Amino acid sequence: MDSNSNAAQPAKPATPVGSEMQAPGKGEVHPLTAAIQEKWSELQDGDLSGLKTREQLTAKIQSRYGISADQAAAQVKEWAVGRQF
Repeated sequence: MDSNSNAAQPAKPATPVGSEMQAPGKGEVHPLTAAIQEKWSELQDGDLSGLKTREQLTAKIQSRYGISADQAAAQVKEWAVGRQF
């Protein structure tokens, strides 16, 4: 048996092209995730998955940090200046 018989066969990619892309709507993370996590480091990707509004962000911050709704809203309002949410 020739030890080079496998060498002529093209290598198959380990993963199909595009497999790292998720289906739309599945596990989507807000485009501002990095900026949000820079400000509120205790928020994880799972906390931000499906996040669509400032109110949802405010609720996550309130829950994760154990602060009042008014405090969380004030933090989000200050942070959001100049950002398209």
